[in-house]
Amino acid sequence: FYGMYNWYTFDTRISGNVIRDNWTGSTSVSWGMQNWYNTRTNIDNNIVRDNQPFANFDAIECFFGSTGTVTGNLITNNVSTTTTSSYNQRGLDIQNPTNILINRNQIIGNETRFSSTLWGIELRNTNNTQCESNLVARQRSFSTQYAIYALNSSGAGNNTIDNNTVDIATVSPTTFNFIYGLFVSGNSTTGPWRV
Repeated sequence: FYGMYNWYTFDTRISGNVIRDNWTGSTSVSWGMQNWYNTRTNIDNNIVRDNQPFANFDAIECFFGSTGTVTGNLITNNVSTTTTSSYNQRGLDIQNPTNILINRNQIIGNETRFSSTLWGIELRNTNNTQCESNLVARQRSFSTQYAIYALNSSGAGNNTIDNNTVDIATVSPTTFNFIYGLFVSGNSTTGPWRV
């Protein structure tokens, strides 16, 4: 399912939407809000909650965005229903952005089952992007869990991750699991991250 589909837009405000109580048995990817190749777009104060995806799920995905905000969104109680395959779930999936402010988002109480990976906030190949004052709490994964995951292989820089709150008190119910509060990696000689 697509809760919202937004591609190639300019000067757009996506605010105050609620995407909830969606269920799918499909093995394809589902999105609460999918945003690709947008310029000057603000994705603020939306709610993605109580969804039951079977397979991979991104609550809010932003791909190649430029100059905008992802602020004040609530992503909560989205539970993957699969018990037979390794499907992944992301609260905020922000990939290849430029000049984006990601702040005051709350990612709380989401869950994957079986041997799946759960990301609260995933940042990939960012440029001049700030991730600050977000809350990631009470996530539950049967395998690997990242509260905030930041990987920059593009060499771009001037990115910050600061003043975020991570609560990793909820552990996975299996004996084989990995939990990361903050995972940061990059290969730029100019220092792609300030943490």
